[in-house]
Amino acid sequence: MKKKCRLLTMLMLVGLFSIGLFAVSCSDDETVTVVEKVTLPNLGITQFGLAATGGVSEMLIEPTGDWTITPDAKAPWLTVSPTSGKMTDKKIILTVEANADFVARTAVLQLTVDTVKLPLTISQKENVRMIRVYNNKIVFNNDSTKAQVDNIIANVEIEAVEFPAWIETVVIQKTAEENNYSALITMKSNNFDTDYRKDNITFKDKNSDFKVTFPVECLNFDKDHIITFPRKFNEMFDGKYTDDVAGEFSIYATPDYKDTTIFFAATIYPDQSLQIDFRAPKPTWIKVKEAPAGYSLLVEKRYQLLLEANDKPAFPGPGAKPAVRGAFMYVMTTAEAKALLPGMSMDKYAGQAIRQDAYVDLKMPSGMFSISKKTGFFTMPEIVAACKIKVFLVDLSADPNKTPEEQKCKWATLTEESKVVNGMTTKYVYKITITDADAATAARSTRLTAFYLDEKGEYIKEKGGFPPMMNYKTKMTQIRVVD
Repeated sequence: MKKKCRLLTMLMLVGLFSIGLFAVSCSDDETVTVVEKVTLPNLGITQFGLAATGGVSEMLIEPTGDWTITPDAKAPWLTVSPTSGKMTDKKIILTVEANADFVARTAVLQLTVDTVKLPLTISQKENVRMIRVYNNKIVFNNDSTKAQVDNIIANVEIEAVEFPAWIETVVIQKTAEENNYSALITMKSNNFDTDYRKDNITFKDKNSDFKVTFPVECLNFDKDHIITFPRKFNEMFDGKYTDDVAGEFSIYATPDYKDTTIFFAATIYPDQSLQIDFRAPKPTWIKVKEAPAGYSLLVEKRYQLLLEANDKPAFPGPGAKPAVRGAFMYVMTTAEAKALLPGMSMDKYAGQAIRQDAYVDLKMPSGMFSISKKTGFFTMPEIVAACKIKVFLVDLSADPNKTPEEQKCKWATLTEESKVVNGMTTKYVYKITITDADAATAARSTRLTAFYLDEKGEYIKEKGGFPPMMNYKTKMTQIRVVD
């Protein structure tokens, strides 16, 4: 009588872990048969177990008979579904809650196929303590002795335990947002030294030894750099300014700058480059006036900058149009202004370039834009108008002798996404949607057209246009449909 050897094998692979169960019987011919196999793919497991963030994982098995899996009653954070199945049922879903605790945890599942049982141990990493400050740095601008630091992200209760001697207090407050704090930092005095103050502030978890240190800096009052200009001074001003305030700047109260002069020395060339020029006349389109005192006690004076509209030709002559214009503005003491000579270096003085764009009553998106048939829509860049307009899509195949409304595109629609009024200008954003993308196989084109309107809302016409469609005063942008 021949004896047979049967090998009952259950192989389970989980990430870096390998668990095996073997049952063996022998026979004369030493036949080996694998009667059962269970496999698990990598479920995002590391050598420390499941990630603390939790989530849903899929476990695949290959059973040789009916099976059951028993959850761990002591681990409600791990849910198993389904808990039983037949040989053809090969998928088990593990739902793992995020671990908010700072201690790792373990669950043991009991997997049974026929009479074979195998414990499956699943561990989840502990939550990681975290304290983070936006940009990883805290900076005082030195225009006040206080600084509000927002968006301190922490999943622990924090306190400030170490800070430099020039800081008086650090008050931590919990905000309404989850895991979000703010800190009100008060200096003992402003920094009148020649160097920056550079130190560190350390925040600590109140319930553990976890600490994080961040740099803290305070700018200084250097007498050559005591003027603060708004960021907008570095940009191009709109050409439609009238008497609106274009920007403000402040002069701090140091003895050298109590008697100040605002001095202009510049000209702009046809290539729009701005050059210092002592011979250039003072620009009449820029006005500077004193503004109300600011919130800081250190501000000696505060000024406002006002610009006229740049709507006149830069040079006389037929067809002349407004052009970009600019000037260099310097703030210095009256004595320094009197001592200025042509050719002198201006590097030591606080200055700022001011540039103003030419006034344009209507700016359309430049270039040609394409809409994909697959996407079916496209949001256009903004249209900026300082006049009344009416915008719609004009069908290029329409009869040019018809009215504007009769030439509207029939295979696409135009939707106004936003309309923002800013002083005398209005910014429009439109979305173009193809309504019958499958109707045509050839490429199609249309024009996003803005028609000028008069005060009554009627179309403005220009003389000499042919065909009649060309009589209307318009600006347009080409649109095409591509595959």
